[in-house]
Amino acid sequence: MNPAPVSTTGSIQFSIDHRPITAVIEGMPKAAYFWLRDFFGRAFVTHRVKWLAGKSTSFGRGGRGIRVTRINEGGTGALDPREVRYSVTPDDRRMPTTPAAVRGLQQLGAAVETGNVVLPVHEFGTDIRSGKPMFVPTFKGNQHTPRDIRKWRAKNPSKRLLFLPSKRGGDGKTPELVYEAITKRRPGRVRADGTSRPGQVKLKLRWVMRREVEMHPTLRLYDSWDDLRAERDAQFRTASDRMLQDLVRQDARDL
Repeated sequence: MNPAPVSTTGSIQFSIDHRPITAVIEGMPKAAYFWLRDFFGRAFVTHRVKWLAGKSTSFGRGGRGIRVTRINEGGTGALDPREVRYSVTPDDRRMPTTPAAVRGLQQLGAAVETGNVVLPVHEFGTDIRSGKPMFVPTFKGNQHTPRDIRKWRAKNPSKRLLFLPSKRGGDGKTPELVYEAITKRRPGRVRADGTSRPGQVKLKLRWVMRREVEMHPTLRLYDSWDDLRAERDAQFRTASDRMLQDLVRQDARDL
């Protein structure tokens, strides 16, 4: 019940050991298919919910964000780079005939796939190097600075940016920190002599300039899968018990 080794397609795949339920598969293939297909779906629903609740990588919102599909709702065509697709095959929950159930058991499988080239970096981590300084946006809670400083400037032409050296880890002279200078007007800013009091300037850190950035793993797709091992085992035991119960009472699905 472990994910297969990481492949170039960026997918999680798993299969099951059929030996404990051989009698059901051979004697009642429609019932076996129904419960095994149900187990695959439940395992992936559980993983999808846990992973999305626990990941720290932000996908963004709207049409520009990454969409994580529900089971079998992502289509069957080429993978969209903005999509993480969950699928269980075949799509049919029940098979109408015994030959169809046998074919379904042979085809039964599940996968998580994506065509995105950035998500693997967030999953496994890597070092990014550049000959020019990179502007790394800062994060605070769920709010973060836009990644592209040029786009930010285009949208905020009236705002000021200050490039300052870092007090730690730098040479004390080279600008490494980019702040937004926010001027706050003080109440009662006009003095008795008619002159105005200067506003208070607050510096908000927006970007850190780096030539090398260490990307730590934050996506936790595979970690979430491993964390659910005990729950998957319980789900499989339930499916096996249901199959054996159907075998004992000769369930109508195979009559």
